[in-house]
Amino acid sequence: MTDLSSFKIHRLAVHELPKDGAKAGVLSEVQTPLHVKVRHFFEERIRAAIGTAGVPITFATGASATVRAAVEAIAGASDAKKSRDLNFMTQSKAIASHLIGMHSSSYSEGLICVADAELRARSAVAIVKLELQAGVRAELKGVGAKRHFEIKMLDDLMLTDNTKVFKVALFLLRADGYFDGEACDHQRARIDLISQYFLREFLGCTLAQRADVATRDFFFAAEAFFNSDSVAGAMRAQYHAALLAEMNSNNASIGIKPFADTHLRSPDRTPFVAAMRAADVQKMSSKDTTMIASRLARTRLDYDGDLSLLLRPGDDRVTMEPSADGSTSVAFHATLQEVKGAR
Repeated sequence: MTDLSSFKIHRLAVHELPKDGAKAGVLSEVQTPLHVKVRHFFEERIRAAIGTAGVPITFATGASATVRAAVEAIAGASDAKKSRDLNFMTQSKAIASHLIGMHSSSYSEGLICVADAELRARSAVAIVKLELQAGVRAELKGVGAKRHFEIKMLDDLMLTDNTKVFKVALFLLRADGYFDGEACDHQRARIDLISQYFLREFLGCTLAQRADVATRDFFFAAEAFFNSDSVAGAMRAQYHAALLAEMNSNNASIGIKPFADTHLRSPDRTPFVAAMRAADVQKMSSKDTTMIASRLARTRLDYDGDLSLLLRPGDDRVTMEPSADGSTSVAFHATLQEVKGAR
């Protein structure tokens, strides 16, 4: 699900999670009106969240099947509008009730939103957890079977650019009846890419790729890009040092765009992202350096004329200056300890 430009929402249901210590939330009985600005807000937030930080997920064997059953029912519903509308609300309430049922004081209050959508003519279902804050209020409308939350785009009642999208999951129906899934979590704990209560307990999913494999793929694809013609020779050592520093850091995850924005010059960011995507590297993954541990201690720089230099991350005794002819001048200050023939 790399191209979300055609993502479009057809139905939206908004439910309120328990607040102020209450045990029960408030469920809508009918859909939330999809005014143009409301539709635009949700579509853009889902595109941004999944497009930049989405992690592949898959439904897990042995986990709760509540969300899976609801997603399958929504995505595979009849095209007859009335039956699809009724089915959608029934399933969205099942999803919301499942989250409310496992709610505790550790889970922030807010809104749980379910969208029946479409992506490139394929059925899609999105689940969004929103923060409830000043400037973002869902107004309860109607009574009984007409009850629903309505979101209005007014000066004093609106969704703003500062509205926090806590968690997003997007499921896309495949031709074989299975689903491609992606999720992101802006509330994730330091040790988890996606909170386990949201990923495993609520969605009934697991990460689609092992963290050690994803980390290895990121590392080697990044190295390949740094050594390509796309990167000036003088920048290769600097970028590789940044890669080692990132891998050796305490960060629990690693992502293509965050790495590019933090460590690369502006002209190199877009080509880096494109190269990593072309190599099928995950946009974001949990970090596990087990498979590349031996590669993280030192950087080896190979020059023409059979010259090589080994550096440890963070060694500031070495300076490199690019020359006008494209070569690099290297200087270092150290005590010579041993001289011997090379193998």
